[in-house]
Amino acid sequence: MIKNFNELIEKIKNETVKKTVAVVAAHDLHTLEAVDIAYKKGIIAPILIGDCDKIKELITTHGFQFKDAEIYEAKDNTEAAKKAVSMIREGAADILMKGKLQTATLLREIVNRERGLQTGRIMSHFGIFEIPGYHKLLVLTDGGMLPHPNINQKVQILMNAVDTLHFLGYKNPKVAVLTATEVVNPKIPESVDGGLLKKMNEEGTLKGCIVEGPISYDLMISPESAKVKGYESSVTGDADILLMPNMTSGNLLGKALRITAGAKMAGIIVGSKVPIVLASRSATAEEKYLSLVLSVASTQRQKEETLMNYKILAINPGSTSTKIAVYENENRIFSENVEHTAEELNQFDDILDQTNFRAQTIHSILKKHNIELSELSGVAGRGGLLPNMLGGGYIVTDTMIDALYNGEASPHASNLGALLASEIAGPLGINAYIYDAVTATEFPEIAIVTGMPDVRRQSACHVLNMKSISRKVAKKYGKSYEDMHLLVAHLGGGISISAHEGGKIVDSISDDSGPFGPERSGSVPLLYVIEMCYSGKYNKKEMISKIRGRGGLKAYFGTADCREIEKMIAEGNEKARLMYEAMAYQIAKGIGQLGPVLKGKVDYIILTGGLAYSEMLTGMIAERVSSIAPVEIMPGEDEMEALALGILRILRGEETSREYQPV
Repeated sequence: MIKNFNELIEKIKNETVKKTVAVVAAHDLHTLEAVDIAYKKGIIAPILIGDCDKIKELITTHGFQFKDAEIYEAKDNTEAAKKAVSMIREGAADILMKGKLQTATLLREIVNRERGLQTGRIMSHFGIFEIPGYHKLLVLTDGGMLPHPNINQKVQILMNAVDTLHFLGYKNPKVAVLTATEVVNPKIPESVDGGLLKKMNEEGTLKGCIVEGPISYDLMISPESAKVKGYESSVTGDADILLMPNMTSGNLLGKALRITAGAKMAGIIVGSKVPIVLASRSATAEEKYLSLVLSVASTQRQKEETLMNYKILAINPGSTSTKIAVYENENRIFSENVEHTAEELNQFDDILDQTNFRAQTIHSILKKHNIELSELSGVAGRGGLLPNMLGGGYIVTDTMIDALYNGEASPHASNLGALLASEIAGPLGINAYIYDAVTATEFPEIAIVTGMPDVRRQSACHVLNMKSISRKVAKKYGKSYEDMHLLVAHLGGGISISAHEGGKIVDSISDDSGPFGPERSGSVPLLYVIEMCYSGKYNKKEMISKIRGRGGLKAYFGTADCREIEKMIAEGNEKARLMYEAMAYQIAKGIGQLGPVLKGKVDYIILTGGLAYSEMLTGMIAERVSSIAPVEIMPGEDEMEALALGILRILRGEETSREYQPV
């Protein structure tokens, strides 16, 4: 427990290493006054960004002591915000502070999906008050970020506040879920949320705190009022955190405490890569200084968060199986593949109807391996075939789920990934994600257009494994994946090839438009295909099977098992040798076809997938392409690891997750 701000100030003076603060639009008197106080206390070193002339004039006129601070010119507030956020991402600063600019201008850069400060968690406002007559500091959340949070968002807001108090040394803070009533009333949705949050806490889903709810303000603040109403709880009269029903009520109560009750306040944004001081432009120098104190205090402990253990459940649904794995950071705890019988699956008319059945299977497997659901930090599902997807991670939202059920994704078992992840994560109050979906497209426009105006190219390759293997090759050579130029061929039942630049797949050849494979026909002359389609000999299903499932080597030899093909070659089967060499020839040709996409600048060619175990096949390919770039052979695939590590990077703040936007 911390009684007042003086205790907090003394605490960080004794414990804290000086933190660097990037101040956006620093040409503001109250902001610089706050910075000066913190600087003189020895807790911060400022970097000032904005109008250099005005900043220097304020420093000189008011005799501020940080005369040697780094000052960066910005032509306007938008540029200042971009520079400051970039400094945070590069590790040049520990805290972000708002100066004389509109909050919306700074938030646009903070939440930018490509270059912002999101971590995959919801960002929420954490206000802490020193109130005359209350015996300790009291937290109010959220009064500034989410207008109408749903139950899952309230869980994340609550945990943001709890985690921040943990950083400040609290062990088991008490949370009051405020509503207009202290009983659950279906007509008052906020009271229902309060009851659910309390139940989640009692069942161990929400840990590290004591949750009481629903509870009214009078019972929270006054043990006497609680006694009169017969309301018994350890939280009455002793709450550490007030979880507000919505942003408006939080904002109003915060202002009432400051203006009417004479409370002192500090406020920061939490849930981002670093604490953000986002005080109003009208806030006093004292409030901004105390907010800096709070940021420094939470940053001191937050550095330890990088050492936290994250447990991640990865789910990869197939047409007749469900793969499950749990990772603790980079280490796999277990992995299991569950095969589903035809009898089990035939009871469902649509593949998406299997969600509850497969979720029950996952729960059983987790129980068998003694995995406590409350210990999970996130759930990763295989990304399906939704359109309008980019690479990287997406939080599974109601919008994404609606799109899947509304048929916006082509039918495929991978579409179950998001639904299963949400089914497991939702009751736990943690995020469900998908990562590197099959249809993730990062192509430039020049790679999308075709000779038919009504047909546009879309990426369809083994994105998850290709990017994961690319990162491993980059790490092997001490480089960043984002800085490398790579050509990657995934060799499996179908063959796909991709060109990587700047951490993106900028072009690809799918398994129906490039080399033939063990069971795919690959690209064949279109006029012949049109003749077959209209010959009357084949229906649509039969034509699709000729392209996928019964094409390629299987069409010639009745098998898609390349070990059998290689055995035929060893026994002198010349036709088998010709077709195997032809497959390698087409793969090599596809790799060469993508070379110009990277303008000939190729660091490595990577051969991966199950067929990359074949020395015969990889040797045939390497012989033809090694003149383009060195060949790295990375056999096999580990999509479970790729899923888990992708989400781990999001949880650690190394990557930012997106939200799905329909076409």
